[in-house]
Amino acid sequence: MTLSQIQGFYKNQTVFITGSTGLLGKLVLRKLLTTCAPKKIYLLIRQHKGKSVEERLETLLDSADLRRDKSEFKGKIFAIKGDCGLPGLGISQDDRNTLVNETTCIIHIAATIKFNEHLRLAAYINVRAVQDLLHLAKEVRDLKAIVHVSTAFSNCNHKDLIKEQFYEPGMTATELLKMLESMNDEAITNTTPDVLGSWPNSYTFTKAVAENIIKNEAQDLPICIVRPAIGNDGGMPRANIILAAGWYSASKNPPSPIYNYVGSEKNLITGSQLDHYGKLFSQMYTSMHTVNVYFLIFTKNKYYLRFCQFWFHLVPAYIADLVCLCLGKKRRFVKMYQKLHRICDLVGFFNVNLWKFETTNSEVMWKVLNEKDQELFPFSMENLQWKSFLESCVIYGRINFLKDPMHTLPQAKRKRKFIILLYYCIVFALVCVVWCLI
Repeated sequence: MTLSQIQGFYKNQTVFITGSTGLLGKLVLRKLLTTCAPKKIYLLIRQHKGKSVEERLETLLDSADLRRDKSEFKGKIFAIKGDCGLPGLGISQDDRNTLVNETTCIIHIAATIKFNEHLRLAAYINVRAVQDLLHLAKEVRDLKAIVHVSTAFSNCNHKDLIKEQFYEPGMTATELLKMLESMNDEAITNTTPDVLGSWPNSYTFTKAVAENIIKNEAQDLPICIVRPAIGNDGGMPRANIILAAGWYSASKNPPSPIYNYVGSEKNLITGSQLDHYGKLFSQMYTSMHTVNVYFLIFTKNKYYLRFCQFWFHLVPAYIADLVCLCLGKKRRFVKMYQKLHRICDLVGFFNVNLWKFETTNSEVMWKVLNEKDQELFPFSMENLQWKSFLESCVIYGRINFLKDPMHTLPQAKRKRKFIILLYYCIVFALVCVVWCLI
């Protein structure tokens, strides 16, 4: 079988991936293994929640939908014990020597994506780790490509047009890390708003600083930056553009290897369409974890938002927790919705603001791909079929986020009917109470 250009590039390569235990890392790993034929893949994995690196690797292979082919791929995948929050990536000297001697491609995905992460930890993982990775890359004997995964919102403080170019951050990595080393956690917390300046959170700020490191310290490396927007892509377009960017930057040597990856203005989806597909797929792929009926309300008024959150979320949640208390079960619904509201507040900045993005480099790269690569690694947002894309996102989220396998679907649909009945009974009861009070 004739290999495509991207397949041919990754064939027999030794790839080092950070962030492989996250959603995007799993997608990249699965795509590499199932579509390309790499010689080896080294994964940076840290010990976590009492699990060893080896145990986490086994869990990773299962959760990346590689169970059936685990025996085939197991001989190609090797865990490197490390931690991006530690100096030198927490890698031992022996493992470092292995990477230096064998690695040919590096894909850096690891990051803390918590918007409200403490600035010290965000800087260690998102900034210092990039510095340490570049130091490692400069020692690698036969390095062909590095892909650094940033975010489309690393420069969201620019309100006009975000171009595919480097921007100056609020401070350099050296200044930031030196400042953090001289302060305790409480002092850092108090100083964080002044440090962030026009950036909305520590995530976007540290990602901007990390890009500046690449600008200043990686001129002699075959590196590119992919800036994907926030989102869950069960259909893999973000993983596809990451792998395509590695091949393109290595083989074509573009003058500006930065790729903004966002929705296309030629293929937008409206709020009503999003609501329609939401209703459709919430019925088709409802989960055993469903606790409320589906509805979607758009608003820019924060007071109306709070009213809707209270009336449609918290009131039913308090009633549900009261029922749980009476039945001797654990109360969880109010806490669940409060957590959801905190998440909504954190992403609210991105929901109520608009940006324009230059996507010339991404579009040119797509056009350079031959027909076979466009079929194997589709990432063009202009050609995206929103219905099938959103359907794949819902299915992927159900299986991987909610840990709800598809065989529970018949039981979940029966539960959904009960929840709808219960919901309208509660609404009717509340209306009657309000009517009586009036």
